[in-house]
Amino acid sequence: MSLIKENHILLSSDEKNILLEKKGIHFKINVKEGYEYRFSGEINYSEFEKDNAALITFTFDGFELDMNNCQEYGLKYSNSVGAFSYLDTKYNTNTFDVTIKIPKGVNSINVTLMPWYNNKEIHIAKMIFFQAIAPGKKRIFESCKQMVFSDITALKIIYDEPVLYRYVGEQFPFEFLAHFKTDSNKLVILGTAAIKKEIVLPAFQRHTQIAAIPESCMIVHDPTYYVNREILVGWYQGDISFPVIPTIIELIDQFLYRMSLPNTNVLFYGGSAGGFFSLLMVAHFRDSVAFVTNPQTNLLKFNEKMVQILLHYAYNDITIEEANKKYIEKMSIIELYRTLNFFPKVWYRQNRLDFFHYKNHMLPFIEYYVRDTNDLSAHENLIFELYSHEKGHNAVAELNDIIDEIRKAFLYFQA
Repeated sequence: MSLIKENHILLSSDEKNILLEKKGIHFKINVKEGYEYRFSGEINYSEFEKDNAALITFTFDGFELDMNNCQEYGLKYSNSVGAFSYLDTKYNTNTFDVTIKIPKGVNSINVTLMPWYNNKEIHIAKMIFFQAIAPGKKRIFESCKQMVFSDITALKIIYDEPVLYRYVGEQFPFEFLAHFKTDSNKLVILGTAAIKKEIVLPAFQRHTQIAAIPESCMIVHDPTYYVNREILVGWYQGDISFPVIPTIIELIDQFLYRMSLPNTNVLFYGGSAGGFFSLLMVAHFRDSVAFVTNPQTNLLKFNEKMVQILLHYAYNDITIEEANKKYIEKMSIIELYRTLNFFPKVWYRQNRLDFFHYKNHMLPFIEYYVRDTNDLSAHENLIFELYSHEKGHNAVAELNDIIDEIRKAFLYFQA
């Protein structure tokens, strides 16, 4: 049985790609009237087939589509199949990308993907996206190019414009919003912190700023938010059956390979839970740099209610004490570094007036660094900066500050 999530459907299949047969692939989703819906996925045509060899068709419950009104809602019309759009490949990739509008009074639609006068095989990746787009100004990643791919080696780098990359080879979608620049030989990778429940996934904090940052930038959505929408901070844990960090590492490796970038030209940037992600990832990319502000260094020492929600949905409702015994290397940066016997290059910025993080996250991290690090070279790898801001943990860096922080971290650690 297919699994319908907030913005994607995971088709029931043990294979990454499904043969598109004449009977078609059918699903029904609930929608919001007046919204646009953007359908995308990966399609692989035989070399002998044309783009118009497959269709996506629609019927709107309670509303009749016909040749007179289809164009208004972003569709074509045929007497044989009704309202449809061709599954054309976009952006010189194997991605199809179709946007439709939902009329007033429509709360559910029926969708079919089907071949059309084809003689060769057509395959669809088993994960299909249906992004809800609210009326009004669109978020950057709701209108930019997309690349959907199920084979990591098929990744293609697109420069000098925002691109939403969606890897669909696993049980979770892995999503990256990137703005790669041809005139930059450095890459800044940003993590995702806590989100609000009402936000439409994926979540890309600072997505409006990455074009203005001189370096190439990529924001990594936290797939943990797809486990359950009650989770408002995920720390890139995935769930007990599928940890997501190994796949994220593999994907970032592929981005760096395609861009011919060494780890020395990579900086992980983030605050709070995004800072946790940066501290985690910098340990897996030797010679890279992390710039973090008020991060969590042990997620089990964060807000107890939020931690319990994560453990309930992602770890089969284990207690904080059980998590501390079984999974501490995934949840504590200190224990990760201790296990790896490695201290990476970190610029750690802490607000004195963020008393909770100062006491529960910064002080244990500094204590570990001072007392437990035996490698003398590690003592050159930490820059610690204290500052004061009345907003405490909620203080947010402005764009010019971010640009300066990235610049000075690269300059210091590459000197």
